[in-house]
Amino acid sequence: IAQIDITDITTINPETVKEVEERITKDHVIPFHPWISNNAKVTINLTGMTAPKRRYLQCDSGHWSFLPGKSPDTTTNRNAPIPLENFISNGGNLIESAQLIPGWVTKAQAAEKRGIFTAQTQAVRRIVFAKSPHIEDTNDIMIRHMLDKEDKWHLRKVSAKDLSTLDPPTSLTAHQAMNATDKDIWDRSYAEEYFGLHDDTNTWQCITEEEYQELWPKIGHALPTIALATIKLDEYGKPQRAKYRICVLGNMDPNDWSKNECFDPVMTQMEFRLLVAAAVQMKRTIKGGDFKQAFCQSFLPPEEHYILRPPKNCLFTPPNTYLKLIRTLYGLKRSPRHWYEKAKSTFLAMGLTQCPNAPCLFTGTIIQGEPPIYIGLYVDDFIYFSKSDAVERKFEHVLQTEQKMLVDFVGEPTHFLGIRIETIKEKDSVTIFLSQEATIEALIEELGLADANPTLTPYQSGYPVDKISTDSKLPPSKLHNIQQQMRSIVGSLNWLSCGTRIDIATITNILAQYMNNATPSHIAAAKYIVKYLKGCKSLGIKFSTDNNNKLSAYLNFPIDNQLTALTDANWGPQDASSPSPSVKTPLLDLFKSRSISGFLLWINGPIHWISKRQSITARSSAEAEIYATDECVKWLIHISNIVDDLGIKNLLMGTTTTIYNDNQACIK
Repeated sequence: IAQIDITDITTINPETVKEVEERITKDHVIPFHPWISNNAKVTINLTGMTAPKRRYLQCDSGHWSFLPGKSPDTTTNRNAPIPLENFISNGGNLIESAQLIPGWVTKAQAAEKRGIFTAQTQAVRRIVFAKSPHIEDTNDIMIRHMLDKEDKWHLRKVSAKDLSTLDPPTSLTAHQAMNATDKDIWDRSYAEEYFGLHDDTNTWQCITEEEYQELWPKIGHALPTIALATIKLDEYGKPQRAKYRICVLGNMDPNDWSKNECFDPVMTQMEFRLLVAAAVQMKRTIKGGDFKQAFCQSFLPPEEHYILRPPKNCLFTPPNTYLKLIRTLYGLKRSPRHWYEKAKSTFLAMGLTQCPNAPCLFTGTIIQGEPPIYIGLYVDDFIYFSKSDAVERKFEHVLQTEQKMLVDFVGEPTHFLGIRIETIKEKDSVTIFLSQEATIEALIEELGLADANPTLTPYQSGYPVDKISTDSKLPPSKLHNIQQQMRSIVGSLNWLSCGTRIDIATITNILAQYMNNATPSHIAAAKYIVKYLKGCKSLGIKFSTDNNNKLSAYLNFPIDNQLTALTDANWGPQDASSPSPSVKTPLLDLFKSRSISGFLLWINGPIHWISKRQSITARSSAEAEIYATDECVKWLIHISNIVDDLGIKNLLMGTTTTIYNDNQACIK
């Protein structure tokens, strides 16, 4: 019963509705509106009434009614119960239209609430029926709010392909000043977000100024909200969707939450690639999904209360209206944690098991006698696969219909976390290619390198980054700007090197150590990497069941399809050249004298790699190689625990894992 939403109950078959009605007793409440219960104080203002009435709701064997007086007057029928027909399915409409109001309110308050509903209705009508070159018919808008029950529509994603500029509006005020075409698109985008929160998830309840004045001494002052606009890109970096997001200014949250109370784990890049490798090993492709309005699908705990101010110049809320939160919302400090707990509890309710060593990986059997399903969650995006098509279909059905989650299934995804996914299925093999071309193109555009000539290597031979002086005579303000730019570039390069571009991992790690004392020469070195990426931006990594060792566009290396590890390290500083006797050389910083170690883990493709400077100074090449091998073994143990949790250790690792190293002293 805790999964039933009375505003969406019309999508459930009559048998389910009857069952729910029979189960609601005086001890139960309806979860989306917990104030609705037997003997609840309410004000009713049904269409056709001359004045609102205040008294109690009554539930008798699943039949709901309103008691207008202490006892019925059988002679005049004055206080006879008013039946609320089909209350489970129609209650949401009564609440939405302010015909059923929690508590006892005055006639003026009831009229004010009805006025809020009317104002919102008129605002939506202005958008729906506005003359626009993009509106061929009213169904193109699909806004469900103000029309009667037969004409309610559902919102849909708003395309950004017709925008004249790729700069999203910075505020709702700037949005209103746009040209007619762009304004129409952003109007619909904001309507999608607002009514998705207002109707689809019942994230808040609109309250009046008078109600706010009564509540704020107990709950606290209203927190401001902001409407953030963005343009989502497809796997090619082209505009795909115009998206608004209503967010709370969480930095003004008066509660002093600890880090543990706000922490939300996510699937790592290594775990994502591990699932891809496992799917390829089983000769399956991965499927993808996206939870809609994810942070608003979880309820606020009873001890958390918030009142919000609508975004400035909101199109749908009249003046002196506030939003009392029922669910969590983007921007609140604990919203990520609440959403993760909601998603985890949903998967566990389906009979799945959480991976102890990777909290965002889940597996389990949902059809007796069929293979298990494997799921990876990254905030509101997820991937999944099973050896059985029936299991995948069952998972999709249960998640949407039984667990009542708002989710879009995309089939085989073309992009995930900014990574382009190309899937090739043949009779006896599956190949999945991952690349980040769109991210590279965006970085090139941002740095103004569109006309620059590509370079052949990530950094210049003979010009070690460690030899670049950190002393600069520039004024502090310019140095601050340089350091800000350096952090931005290195952050983008690090995302690439952790995702698919193994070839820039070493130089990115070296540059990352100069973010706080960068100079123009360090910026030039960082741009040199971007120029290199420009010449090979379509390259990436490949996972394939095709294990032949013939030379092709890619070297299938090594030929074993089980987990393989390769480690290596240099000894000493990046610049190993001998100083000239005639040149006075300053003393080398201690960290620059340390070796750089790296390793690569392989299952049908590279699943994890690291290239970084060691934290201690090795006194020999053997010692440096031992440190590198030790770091590799730590990750092997971690991955071994994960695949064991998922029940696929024998499939991916076998009984032993070979580590390759080219230093005899280290091996022996």
